[in-house]
Amino acid sequence: MHQPSNPESNPESNPESNPASTPEQDLLAALAASQKTLGPTPRLVTQKPQVAMNAIKHQMTGQYLFMPAKELAEYLDLGHQLIEELRPVGMLEAQFAQRIVDATWRLNRSGSLDCIAVNTRVAIASRRVIAANPGGSEESHLVNSQALAANKECVDLIEKLGRYSSRTQRDMEKTIAALNAMKSSRIHKRGDQYSVETCPVYAWYRKLSNLTDRLVEAREEVQKKSVEEVTPKPAPAEAASDSEQTTSAEPLIHKTTRRLVTPLTPETEEIIRQAACYGLLLEDELSLLPQKAAA
Repeated sequence: MHQPSNPESNPESNPESNPASTPEQDLLAALAASQKTLGPTPRLVTQKPQVAMNAIKHQMTGQYLFMPAKELAEYLDLGHQLIEELRPVGMLEAQFAQRIVDATWRLNRSGSLDCIAVNTRVAIASRRVIAANPGGSEESHLVNSQALAANKECVDLIEKLGRYSSRTQRDMEKTIAALNAMKSSRIHKRGDQYSVETCPVYAWYRKLSNLTDRLVEAREEVQKKSVEEVTPKPAPAEAASDSEQTTSAEPLIHKTTRRLVTPLTPETEEIIRQAACYGLLLEDELSLLPQKAAA
């Protein structure tokens, strides 16, 4: 019969037995002892690493901005214009200017997100209204759908978006005031040293904005000279060993790749390589890179 181990007999789990040990060593020893007793920590088996995706819900909160590829050109164009207007000099002013760019983008998105939230719920509610009253008029369906969609969940979401928008507005106003104070102090001491030719932030936005515009044309050529292939990703080995049914079932996650039928022009290949360096390519477009390297 297995007897529980005595903590006093184990010097690793008893910090007092080693008076020369540090608190960090005591913590590591306690973690090692608990892992031996409890076994390895269970993890959720997923196809991709688990990351924080809070901002993808409404693009107003979180540390990062997530946006569809088609909105990236608008974001870069906004940053291009704001950096030219804010005229930052030095890394500190550039950091404040970048915060203003992100805050402006979030505020611009807040209005459309309110409409999307309401319209989505109205569309869902309209199906229930039409199914319950198939002979009703279009006006009555619309009114009843709007009334049904304006539930507590919808109101709470709009209020939450409003709070985030107000907080973002206050933070942006404070950032603008701080940036203006830094610029006034710099100009008073050394004069206005801003130059479009020497501003690295402006050059970065201008380069990516131009690259995004060229990428639109490159994608048109890729669509004409390639075919799309969808292949199922293999199921995790852990899931396959649990049940025999998982081996015969079709995987839920698929991988989309593109295969070139006709070679791309050298200009398009260079645009694809530059876009990959800045993370602008889609998942199926990344499959084109090994083909070019192998060729």
